[in-house]
Amino acid sequence: MESCRNALIEFVYREATAQIHNLGIGIKHKYNIDEVVTYALNRLPPMFASTDVDLQIIKTRMYRHASKYYQDHSSSIDSCAS
Repeated sequence: MESCRNALIEFVYREATAQIHNLGIGIKHKYNIDEVVTYALNRLPPMFASTDVDLQIIKTRMYRHASKYYQDHSSSIDSCAS
């Protein structure tokens, strides 16, 4: 029997790591990655998958959505900078 897994964990961990990495050196050390991920996951709706196939489907949707968001967001930043 397989257990349910929250598909957001990997995505939130990667995003939190990237955000903390972009902080200044003077403040970066104040953040514990595990606490940041826990805080974020407690405020997001769960996205549990009960099979490996479901997990891959959810991850594909999340990354596709995130990719579209970052493309849209970066184009608006570029237009503001011009």
